[in-house]
Amino acid sequence: MKNIAFIFILLLTAVAQMAAQSCIEADNCFSGTQVMCDTSNNDPQFWNEAYWLDPLTNSNNLADGEVNLSITATDTCAGGSITISYILYLDLDANGTWETVVESDSLPGYNVVYFDNAFNPNFSGGTARAFDERPLGANELYGFAIETIVSGATTTARVRWNTEAAPGTYVNPLLPYGTHKVKWRITDSQDNDFYCEYPVKTTDCGQPSMTCSGGINLNLQSDGTATLWATDLIQFVSDNYTPVNVIQVAIRKAGTGTGFPTNPNG
Repeated sequence: MKNIAFIFILLLTAVAQMAAQSCIEADNCFSGTQVMCDTSNNDPQFWNEAYWLDPLTNSNNLADGEVNLSITATDTCAGGSITISYILYLDLDANGTWETVVESDSLPGYNVVYFDNAFNPNFSGGTARAFDERPLGANELYGFAIETIVSGATTTARVRWNTEAAPGTYVNPLLPYGTHKVKWRITDSQDNDFYCEYPVKTTDCGQPSMTCSGGINLNLQSDGTATLWATDLIQFVSDNYTPVNVIQVAIRKAGTGTGFPTNPNG
């Protein structure tokens, strides 16, 4: 009977803990990848140092996009306070691995991330790297932060940037293009935890723009043909992400073929 009673008490405890944990209701926990589609021009004042490298463009100025990461949670039972923290896993060398971590409970400081700290105990160590190159005082440069807004039993937390000079003024951070991950930890007043994590993809959605030349005159060869290059038709080309010297251009006769034109050899 003592064993039965003991098992019964354990079951009651487990049920009570499960019931308490279920009181945390997260309103916007993504079940898949949150995609941040960027069309803005790349700002050379951020993520632009000799130690950063974009393998697609071979540029030290990483293309970046604004991210809006937030979660809202409510204590639906006791109506007590909710606390939220995050761990942000970053892939800053575009190799498919989250090698750098930013923790809201142990923020790295202003204008710094500790590159390659993800696999160290407690995310310690790593190499200090800057990301804000604006010509401002050190206390005006951005650092990672968490903004928390409380309304009764409901709390909203956001991944943000702020500065030492104005810690109460927040902006959405710029993250380099790639797939990152955020892990939220939500804790209620009874110290029950709820976790929510999902990948975050920042990607280029802007199309190249092009100004074409007009009034082109060609001299035909003796066989009645002429050679025309794509660059002969282009006056100006630009893109929000790809440097001009890397943009590829091509030409095709109207009404023939599909996709990006290539030579017969590919």
